[in-house]
Amino acid sequence: MSTKNLFISTDNVVTWTGLKDSESGQFVNDADTVIMALFHKDALKPNAGLVSVGELQTLLPDVAASAGTFTLTYESDTTSPLDYDASFATIKAALETLPQVDVDDIAVGGNLLTANPSLGGMTFTFINTLGDVNLLEFDFTGMTGPTNSGSTMTETTKGVLSGYAIDETGEYVGLPIDNNGLAQSMVGEMIRIAGSDNFNGEKVIAKVRKNKVVFGGTYVEELFTGNEQVGSGGEDGTNISLGYVAASSGVYRGILPDTLKNLQLYDSQQTVSEGLVETGLFYLFIVATKDTSVTTKRIEATAVYDSS
Repeated sequence: MSTKNLFISTDNVVTWTGLKDSESGQFVNDADTVIMALFHKDALKPNAGLVSVGELQTLLPDVAASAGTFTLTYESDTTSPLDYDASFATIKAALETLPQVDVDDIAVGGNLLTANPSLGGMTFTFINTLGDVNLLEFDFTGMTGPTNSGSTMTETTKGVLSGYAIDETGEYVGLPIDNNGLAQSMVGEMIRIAGSDNFNGEKVIAKVRKNKVVFGGTYVEELFTGNEQVGSGGEDGTNISLGYVAASSGVYRGILPDTLKNLQLYDSQQTVSEGLVETGLFYLFIVATKDTSVTTKRIEATAVYDSS
């Protein structure tokens, strides 16, 4: 455990000392803009599993379809209407038009919706680099035969994502993080990776999926052992723009807004009783910009926050 060099007091004043473990350059005291991100050291650990499993989902109609159209929805995006007797290839192609589905992400098989349900349902097999994915949704209201209430979409085999970096091609890398909770709205924002062999630093988020985050970068094969950390300005931290930063005998000071109270913690104390008390190991990232120069500092710290 490192020396306590980060303290967030009751008036939301953060003071940090000992600017060690810097990632680049020198800290600029008279920076025009300072962005600070604080997140728990154990936030978003990459999955250290070794075996990938492709998820299998099964769509079972309550009765065979005889006319009409249906749709499928994935990650809130819906296909155009599909004929009741659409082929596997047609359904696969329709899914691949959705923003969160790439070509060959999902194989479609089993039985057509026109088949007797006793033969089994239609299957959707996701490639194993997707891991555990959200269920596809269906809408049978436009069909003759199957009903929404009587038909089911089930997770026949749960997907598992390995702990290896994933080559997404086109200078993109997938970082396997189970149930990361990051929103699609974070695409274009930054993540900060620490403790990896090849991917440390700030990366731009290109895509968010349930079990992985895709960022721009050159792919290098790497097994994540569970010691790596990923932080963001979303669920696991708060990006704060400070209008100034002052220096005095190596002690730096900045004002935080009350939004820090919503900081999510992992494996640390969180008690609510006439206020919020949070303690634990954190990373503090300070990104200062002045003119065209950008300086980043990273501190591993024991942090204390008391809003009571």
